[in-house]
Amino acid sequence: FRGPDGVPGHFIVHNFDNEYSGTNTLLGATTVSDNSIYALVGMKVGTKNVARMAKAAGIRSPISINPSMIIGGLKVGVSSLDMAHAYETFATGGLKVYNPTLGDRDEGPIGIEKITCPPTTGCPQRVMVNHPTYKRVMPASVAAEVGQILTTVVQSGTATQAAIPGVFAAGKTGTTSNYGDAWFVGWTP
Repeated sequence: FRGPDGVPGHFIVHNFDNEYSGTNTLLGATTVSDNSIYALVGMKVGTKNVARMAKAAGIRSPISINPSMIIGGLKVGVSSLDMAHAYETFATGGLKVYNPTLGDRDEGPIGIEKITCPPTTGCPQRVMVNHPTYKRVMPASVAAEVGQILTTVVQSGTATQAAIPGVFAAGKTGTTSNYGDAWFVGWTP
């Protein structure tokens, strides 16, 4: 590959337990967390496009455009709250959900449903209720496809422990070398 500065470089990708599963689809690669497939797709799509979509979906931390960002190699990690907010965009059919008054900065996640202010506090209004804004950031068909792919992670992939009998669940696991960090982020209705 050529880096942003035009200098050739190497992008070495490792999967969990250094296993390579061979040729696979995006569905299969997601289910078993095969980084090599996503590295290839990400390089073809372009890291700038990957970063742009991540930002549109709700990631607010700085996103580098080096190849390792495709599989989470960032100088500043993404918080689990921002990941959940981005996944909310898939769960709502491609609509980013935010509230400039009761949500976090930069169209971030909403953590407050309602605030009731005592009359003596000088609040601009006695009761503030969350009325979220919905902004289309990706086609509904793309969000639905991502949601369906992420269900396989819970049904038969790396996150079967997150399955809830009779309940739709979707999400993705993530790990770093030697389990320095490990997480699951996803959603249910």
